[in-house]
Amino acid sequence: CPVVKGNHDEQASEESDLAYFNPLAARAIQWTRDQLTDEHKEWLKALKFSRLVRNFTIVHSTLDSPASWGYVLSDLDASASFSYQHTQLCFYGHTHVPRAFIRDTRVHEVAPDLITLEAGKKYFFNAGSVGQPRDQDWRASYAIYTPAEQTIQWRRLSYDIETAQKKIIAAGLPERLALRLAEGR
Repeated sequence: CPVVKGNHDEQASEESDLAYFNPLAARAIQWTRDQLTDEHKEWLKALKFSRLVRNFTIVHSTLDSPASWGYVLSDLDASASFSYQHTQLCFYGHTHVPRAFIRDTRVHEVAPDLITLEAGKKYFFNAGSVGQPRDQDWRASYAIYTPAEQTIQWRRLSYDIETAQKKIIAAGLPERLALRLAEGR
């Protein structure tokens, strides 16, 4: 499965100081570092920031500066990435919020729904997050891309959130990380 490096992958594979992180994120990253073998860390370090997959691109944050971990939250943010997008479609993440931007005569955001790709337009698409949605909807957010039909369909799926919360607490991670799952932020 083609994957790209995310900001937590990068931090989990390094031994950098976590003092500038918020305390919850620092504890989660340190916990992850403690779980990973050296082999796992090397695999994460070797991941690319962006990749071409068939006829589309994947990136964790932005195409214009993927290692800086910028957020794409507006038309202006998306415009910067469109300048570096060489495929019609690019999937990105990082914000944990489902959204899509289209560039035709201008850049504009469209609602999370069924999207049919049209010739002459570019699409910058965030499927949201399976594990930690941050759009105040706790359900897992993902998308299905059907190349033959040139469609992208957003989906939501309920999951056993209580078991996930119990596992987070049992691992010794801060309770706040478990509770936020139910809030979707």
